[in-house]
Amino acid sequence: MWWHVEDWGEWPDAGYMPEDIALEMIDKAVALYREQQPQEIGPGHTEWTDHVLRAWSDDRLGTQPATVLLGIDGDELEKRAIERDLPLNSYHELAKASEAYGRALAAEMAPFNFPAKYDEKEREILRLWGMGTLSTDQASRFLSMRPEDMPAQARFLGIPAPNEQNEKD
Repeated sequence: MWWHVEDWGEWPDAGYMPEDIALEMIDKAVALYREQQPQEIGPGHTEWTDHVLRAWSDDRLGTQPATVLLGIDGDELEKRAIERDLPLNSYHELAKASEAYGRALAAEMAPFNFPAKYDEKEREILRLWGMGTLSTDQASRFLSMRPEDMPAQARFLGIPAPNEQNEKD
């Protein structure tokens, strides 16, 4: 594997590049490739593991391809990167954090035995929120909905929001 990366543009214009600039950058990359004459590194090469780990660490290779190429699991991949003082792949870290959040959220929701179907679950969460059984923060997390959007969604479904429930009593 060989790569050359250059920064281009500022948001939101980074997605467009004039053809002449694109061709200049391609020509530059080709020239650098030829100058460096990279050796082909494959599974039998002594630097293969380090090469794959660096590519993974630099976010140029995903976790799944890296684990397949090295014949190891994600935990071992992390361990080997850390042993070499390489930063962990940022997408890998985001995925792990997301999985941990999902597990924690599922554990927090489990005692409520919400219905499996989303529309039924949404109604039940909003109903419990309207009754004050769930806090706004909990209901917002359970629904992946902004707190400020919840009253309108509850009204749409015919469920009184907490402050509306008190007014009717």
